[in-house]
Amino acid sequence: MSQQFSHYIQIFTDDSKSDLGVGAALWIPSLPRHYSFSFPSFTSIFHAEQVAIHQTLLFIKENFTVGYFLIISDSLSALQSITNSPINANSSLSLLIIILVKSLFRVTVEFLWVPSHVGITHNETVDRLAEEASISGSPSNILHLSEIYP
Repeated sequence: MSQQFSHYIQIFTDDSKSDLGVGAALWIPSLPRHYSFSFPSFTSIFHAEQVAIHQTLLFIKENFTVGYFLIISDSLSALQSITNSPINANSSLSLLIIILVKSLFRVTVEFLWVPSHVGITHNETVDRLAEEASISGSPSNILHLSEIYP
């Protein structure tokens, strides 16, 4: 991964669910910077991962006019939902992510799936950040109607 994407800024995303709630996080080791999001316990981890990816794209759009970015996630279902055609997007947030990726000019975004809990250092870091958000984070206001009314 390091050699193939050596000129990319790598951004790791993850989600976590606990008895107290659901959390998501993004971790940018090269800056270093992270953001965490907390949700009510009824929120799906799929939605939490999509929020982390969406927030990553918003961060890129707001802070960079050019560059190469690699969004790394251990959620295969979230990645599949946004790499399908917009017609097949299975949630409103999937569609928003697809539109946001297509709106980034002079910015290249790639997605990479990695297996979870196999010792990938930065993936373990973002996993811990998401877990902390699920336990002690302040609730995020990023909850789409599809999470409330499926």
